[in-house]
Amino acid sequence: MWHDNFVPKYSALASAPPNRLTLIGVWLLFGPMCGFSAVSAGFWVAQSRDWSSLIISVIGAAMYCLLPAAVLITQSRRYVNSLYTRREDEFE
Repeated sequence: MWHDNFVPKYSALASAPPNRLTLIGVWLLFGPMCGFSAVSAGFWVAQSRDWSSLIISVIGAAMYCLLPAAVLITQSRRYVNSLYTRREDEFE
């Protein structure tokens, strides 16, 4: 028997204000991933032998580094923006 309220509430988690612990966890998870992907991307580009493989390596390396960097940037920006809005609310 299935219930209608079986679906988890992701919207409640997404609308919750970000805290410092979440930001630290995101950096601990995605920071090394971003660093290692940048290093491996450098190896890919350095090992390319001709122009076609260089272009493919640069595009692949950029795509490989894009996801962890995007997560770090968006979560850090979200935390900093929440700090500014909390401080503005305190002064009002």
